[in-house]
Amino acid sequence: VEPQIYAPADAIRKDDNGEFVWQVVNQRVKRVSVETGDSRDGRVFIQRGLKGGEQVVINAPTSLKEDLPIKVVQ
Repeated sequence: VEPQIYAPADAIRKDDNGEFVWQVVNQRVKRVSVETGDSRDGRVFIQRGLKGGEQVVINAPTSLKEDLPIKVVQ
């Protein structure tokens, strides 16, 4: 049985190219296309795109762009 991957609903973005999340890699943001499924309790099932354990940006501003440096706040 494969583990099921969920992401916060506030991390999922959508544009003309489809759904995506902003993933944090080495304190920079990277756009990652995702395929989503059902949602519940503020979380969305990720069918494709993430493996689990990645850091993603929640409530990303629309001005966010690929490879911008970012400060992680937990």
